[in-house]
Amino acid sequence: MRNTFIFYRSFAEVLETLPDEEAGRLYKAISKYALDGVETPLEGVVSGYFKLIKPQLDANIAKYENGTKGGRPRKNQTETKTEPNENQTETKTEPEENQTETKAEANQKAIKNDKYIMINKECKNEEGSKKKRFTPPTLEELKDFIKANNLHIDPERFLDYYQSNGWKVGKNPMKDWKATARNWSRKDKKEEPAKDDSIDQLLEIEQKALRRGK
Repeated sequence: MRNTFIFYRSFAEVLETLPDEEAGRLYKAISKYALDGVETPLEGVVSGYFKLIKPQLDANIAKYENGTKGGRPRKNQTETKTEPNENQTETKTEPEENQTETKAEANQKAIKNDKYIMINKECKNEEGSKKKRFTPPTLEELKDFIKANNLHIDPERFLDYYQSNGWKVGKNPMKDWKATARNWSRKDKKEEPAKDDSIDQLLEIEQKALRRGK
């Protein structure tokens, strides 16, 4: 049980990315573990961040416990003797760097990297979902679009057709109803002359039949 613990800037940066409620749960979990050694059950993103922070807390706890026991035992120092002369000197090796601090720095970097990766993934997922989302137009929206672009389309016929086939163009789901409406209008324009020709032909046949009857 401890009365104090070290709270790093990297911890604060993680808390700033979270909503207040989740940030509060993460802060309480850090404090409870650092001071009392009790791990709080967490879920979701909060649990992921705590797992990244936990190694740093463990390193600080171990360092604290070693300090209360009189410090970490030193390794046997090796002696290197020089060539015999009048005054023999001893050269001692330099003490190794504190490996615990090195791990702590590495853990802080890992927390920062993973934090940015998780945030970037969330942003990309949101952008991707927006691009893929398709919303069919209402009748009023379709009428306004047809009027604004001077298209030759029966809006009710257009809606009935695509509502019946599940808003698909061929076998593929529709992605842009506005582009489909423009294509529909161009197709109808091409078919209009053919329709007029067929009507003229029918009129000619009827006239010939009337002449024969006379």
